[in-house]
Amino acid sequence: MSNKRGLGIVIFVFIFSLFLLGCQTEASAIVEPPAKTAEIVEEIVVMSTPTEVPATPTPIVPTPTPEPDGFLIEDFDNEESGLWPYFVVDGSNSVIAREEIGENASIKEGYYQFKLTQSWQWAYAIFDAFEYEDVRIDVSVENRGTNNNGISLICRYSEFDGWYEFNIANNGLYYIYYAAPRFDGFVNYTELADGGSNAIKQGKDINDYTAICEDKTLTLMINGNLEREILIPVNLTYLKKGKIGISASSFGSTPVEVAFDWVKISHPRNKANTTDQ
Repeated sequence: MSNKRGLGIVIFVFIFSLFLLGCQTEASAIVEPPAKTAEIVEEIVVMSTPTEVPATPTPIVPTPTPEPDGFLIEDFDNEESGLWPYFVVDGSNSVIAREEIGENASIKEGYYQFKLTQSWQWAYAIFDAFEYEDVRIDVSVENRGTNNNGISLICRYSEFDGWYEFNIANNGLYYIYYAAPRFDGFVNYTELADGGSNAIKQGKDINDYTAICEDKTLTLMINGNLEREILIPVNLTYLKKGKIGISASSFGSTPVEVAFDWVKISHPRNKANTTDQ
């Protein structure tokens, strides 16, 4: 009986020990709460917009108006340019001649040279590259002979409508014409003005001549002197635009030799500008 009680006590103690051990194990098995997650705080940055400082205005520089094509100086350095074809009027009957004078009207040695071997030959060289409305033509021309002859400046040339011509003779006289060609080759020259000038250097010498065709006004200057300014008559055909040209003419005696050193083509905005290159 006592042995059973002792055995019962032992069993009780053993069970109680297991109970205590189980409690300790359960306590140690309690899971710790998770670590607190760091809270992400979004930083809001307030950007202050700076006050815009008005830029210093850039001064507007006017763009220069380019010169229209064709305003240039022809110094006759290119003998093969082909830009100055010529034709001849038989001055004895004012008919465009069919004969050729070849190299007697051509660019040579830096000049446009005319060598006329017959009386009453009026040779015209036309600048074929451009047409002009208002235009100023300045030339420097040398007379290489002692006989009387003439040179001309041409504006608003058209093969069918005609041209305006400023003719200056070596004897001190000048003329302004309107030349109108007909279908049969006859050229009708209408004289618009004539006169004389002491500014013309006669004989073997060099002269500078200027012709201005502006709207309905024709102006002639000789060696820097204003000689004549006229209005185109209202009853005359008005040529609005055309080519420019130069000319040499023989009268009663030959040969005639004249040489154009250069031709300056410009706008007639300043009638007082110099003829120097």
